[in-house]
Amino acid sequence: MIQELPMVPKKKHARLSPSGADRWMICPGSVHLSKGVTSPDSPESIEGTDYHDVAAACLENGTNAADVVGYEMQSGAFVTQENADFLQEYLDQVRTHVGALNGNLLVEEECPLASITGEVDGFGTSDAVIIGATELVVGDLRFGRGVPVNAPGTRQVRIYAIGVIEKHQLWDTIDTVRTFISQPRIQGEEGYSECVYTIAELKAFRDEVSAAAKLVNACDPENTVRGKKSGAVDLEHLHPEEKACRWCPVKATCPALRKVVGDAMILGFKDEDGIVRQTKTVTAMGEELGAAMDLTGLAETWLTAVRAKVETELLSGRDVVGKDGKYKLVLGRKGNREWIDEEKALALMRDQLKLTENQTHTKKLVSPAALESLCKTLFKKKSTEQYGPFATIIKQGPAPKSVASPLDPRPAISIDPSAGFVDEEPELKVEDLL
Repeated sequence: MIQELPMVPKKKHARLSPSGADRWMICPGSVHLSKGVTSPDSPESIEGTDYHDVAAACLENGTNAADVVGYEMQSGAFVTQENADFLQEYLDQVRTHVGALNGNLLVEEECPLASITGEVDGFGTSDAVIIGATELVVGDLRFGRGVPVNAPGTRQVRIYAIGVIEKHQLWDTIDTVRTFISQPRIQGEEGYSECVYTIAELKAFRDEVSAAAKLVNACDPENTVRGKKSGAVDLEHLHPEEKACRWCPVKATCPALRKVVGDAMILGFKDEDGIVRQTKTVTAMGEELGAAMDLTGLAETWLTAVRAKVETELLSGRDVVGKDGKYKLVLGRKGNREWIDEEKALALMRDQLKLTENQTHTKKLVSPAALESLCKTLFKKKSTEQYGPFATIIKQGPAPKSVASPLDPRPAISIDPSAGFVDEEPELKVEDLL
């Protein structure tokens, strides 16, 4: 039993951190462009840090997440039963790997990066490492509910693996490395994924990481830009890409990202008498539509960041001037009304309005999702058995269709054009809408 949750000190992040590898390995100039810029902790990141600490304490002490329900975490929040149930899935996954390998479990293992990135004091921290006789397992806990992350191809966990191998001198003893990512709050198969690499593949990736790190240092404007200090990052060292830009703290002001989105906005357009019009029909754009779709995620990322940056500037009292003048902060729609004192409100309804209970209260049966969650809390491992009889009296709407990346692991759905799905206005021109 854990008597109290440990207060984990904040660790200094490496300049070329494993968690930021998707950014700096793709866009080397972003490291220098974002120098000195930090992003404030979000409620999601604070919650994630809290539950990483809880997971580490449970693994180190051999306890289950249920044992710490109600405990106060580092942020001041308390461990909830619902989140403890999610966390238990991760604990079970780690322990399953330990048992399968009869291996040695290392929790919150510091992985030195000097031999990989050249950063002398740089290191990353892996959530769970299991060292077996011939296999190494490296696990990463993601506690968010956002986009599922797949282990295959994920740079961060592979860099952790290389750091562990270097630290414990395992290159000649380990045959394979298994990485896994656990996202317990994303239900179903998308919540867990793993990938196995050979030592040869890890060595090739190590060389790739080292080359990327050297490129980051080579494009430092304070050192080697054309042999003199320039104080600026060249556009040629900035490579906007959706994955790289997602968590970049300077995407709102990045000149390369602005150029990419700007170029995409005018693709296929021409200026006539000061008015921007498109010259191609919608059906004639098929060959360019895929290229445009490739940029939608990147454009949305940039636009969201710009809006957030403008709001920050205005809240700080600084002007942001557009073509029509200064942007301003205004009040939106007010929040929902709530009772300050429900007992007093109920008394007034009864005494003054003479309302009955049927008029003052509404009752609604819990949803199937809420019932399933309740069964997990009440019956633990027998929850599926208890919830099973309800399956025949549950209906669920069909999943909506959506456009996905070619790299999305979900299978494509079959579409029969003869079934009535047609372009109703194939010859519509965009200028007709202006």
